[in-house]
Amino acid sequence: MTTQIAEQAEKSFSLVRNPSLWPATATDQLVNSLVTLSLYLGFHYTEELFEEFRPFYWYVAERTTVGRRLEVLSWLAERVEGFEAGLSSLLPFLCADEEPAVISTAALHLALLVPQRKGDPLTGPKDVLGFLEGSDTDNTRVGILQGVLLIGDRSILPLLDRCWEGLGREGRRCLAHSWSGFVYASTIEFLLGWLERTDDEADYGSIAAALVLCTVRQKNSPFVLDVERKFPANGDGDAPPVRFLNQWTFEEYGKIIAPRLRAIGEAETGEKVIPGVLEAWGII
Repeated sequence: MTTQIAEQAEKSFSLVRNPSLWPATATDQLVNSLVTLSLYLGFHYTEELFEEFRPFYWYVAERTTVGRRLEVLSWLAERVEGFEAGLSSLLPFLCADEEPAVISTAALHLALLVPQRKGDPLTGPKDVLGFLEGSDTDNTRVGILQGVLLIGDRSILPLLDRCWEGLGREGRRCLAHSWSGFVYASTIEFLLGWLERTDDEADYGSIAAALVLCTVRQKNSPFVLDVERKFPANGDGDAPPVRFLNQWTFEEYGKIIAPRLRAIGEAETGEKVIPGVLEAWGII
């Protein structure tokens, strides 16, 4: 398979190295070259090769929708999980895309697929968070943080302590509203910890809105879920990739978080937003 990819990559790199050809190239052909080169990077990654590929990725991103890039990313992630492609195949989506939705999905996949080192189950999340150091935009930082947060496993929370401090106001709002389709207890725990630790009450509005939105989403996701992830998801052993530890109705979970929310509300000094959260969660 690697020989076939190498042969296809040679043709694709001839396109990459001739930007004047890009505008006249059909979008489907551009995407096919993107897939081929991402697979090639997975087997033969070097920083120089990636930097040569980056401008081409940017151009393809301009020609495609977020949805299409997510489809490509999902396909590549399946190949990586099945050991048919290398982890670096996902790096263009993490390090070259500019949409948080794409970046966060790449971050989530990588965090769940990086093999453990020295028996550390959180090797993947830690490696992904390591990319924060080289990121130069809020979109990239938010996407990386969202990907790790949306793992949904409480074990990652210490890695995210005060992570919002490296973001601007809009970045903080986007992080607070991270959403994967499920309401995880770990996400609510993260938001409550943020309210308790932040030195800037201007964050309260975004966090409060996110907590209220969780209760709105119960129409599609009727339970607050506590899950345990297998790291890496495709590692040895019979454990499932995700194990459900517990679930609560929103009324039940509201009773669990009520003491912390009341304490936060009592300490609130600016415009009062926590009462709205209490009401949304049915806390009297």
